[in-house]
This record gives sequence, structure tokens and C-alpha cells, in this order.
Amino acid sequence: MKENGVAYVAKRLTEMIKGLENRSVFEGAKERLPYNDWEPDIRQVRAAGTNRFGMYGADFGWGKPSNVEVTTIDRLDAFSIMESKDESGGVELGLVLKEHEMKLFRFLFTRVKISQSKY
Repeated sequence: MKENGVAYVAKRLTEMIKGLENRSVFEGAKERLPYNDWEPDIRQVRAAGTNRFGMYGADFGWGKPSNVEVTTIDRLDAFSIMESKDESGGVELGLVLKEHEMKLFRFLFTRVKISQSKY
């Protein structure tokens, strides 16, 4: 990430939101797509979800769900966040990466979990 990356992202989001004032949400949609053309030199990561939505607590008449998946992260470089199933205050993360990146992530994540469990 570039220096002052968070400030850069906040500025770009502000510009995009202000650009929607007095316009239809769909106006100019073709010009805004594809997403990767916004900043071609920057690897973009997309996020979806919230850890405060209560997905595991939803009951539509057939009981609470045993598993919940966020399906809006069907593209590479995306992640989702939601509350943990046991409602202990933890979170569940979903992640979409290229296969070789996912293998590396899994390897590194397992190592971190093992090293933290020793302390």
C-alpha cells in the first residue's frame, strides 16, 4: 500500500460519493466498469459483510442456520466478515484468492496459529 494509503482510499471514496449527488445511482454505470480500470496500478481488495448483522441468529421458521456463506465475494481479492457461529464475539472471515496465493495463506496462517498457541 502506498504511503498514506488509508487517506488516499478515503479521499477517493469521498470523491466517488460526491460524484453521485443529484444523479441516479445507475447513471454512468458503464463508465465505472470494469472495476479493475479504476486504478490500474493498484491491486484492489473488496470487502463484504459485517460482524453485527446476526446471520446465525436468523430463523425463517426452520431453525437457525448451521452454516452461513457470504456469496457476494465471488471475485478474486475479496473477503467477507461476519460474526462467529458461537456468538462469542469472534468473527468469521471468508477469502477469495488465486489458488497458489490461497495455499501460501493457508501455510502462513497455520504457522501463526501454531506459534501463538505456545504462549
